[in-house]
Amino acid sequence: MARIEDEAMKDITEMLKAARERQGAHYFNGFIHAYCDNGNCTGRGFHIQIKTYGADDPLTVRCPLCGEIAIPHRYIEHVVETLDEHFERERRRARRNVNVQRYAKKNGSVIPASVMLDDSLPE
Repeated sequence: MARIEDEAMKDITEMLKAARERQGAHYFNGFIHAYCDNGNCTGRGFHIQIKTYGADDPLTVRCPLCGEIAIPHRYIEHVVETLDEHFERERRRARRNVNVQRYAKKNGSVIPASVMLDDSLPE
């Protein structure tokens, strides 16, 4: 168990350092996307907003439901996101949802993948 905790802390600490560099500040304010791998826990993926000030202290992320060590989420591009990255991803997701709804209203319920992936603003 200590090995999993050490690897998870190392991974998240390295990702936090890279995100801090992308943010361009000695502190970090952003999100960590993590996953609970405990088969007995009902929790799975979750994200938490964090703020750090300066130090690259190892960060242990625990599942908010069972308290087990969480691992970096496997299916998210940036497990540690700056605030700007997080909110830009949320805006893109919102635009895709609106484009799908507009297409469905106009053309019916069969939505092409190109529409589902379109995050452009309507003209």
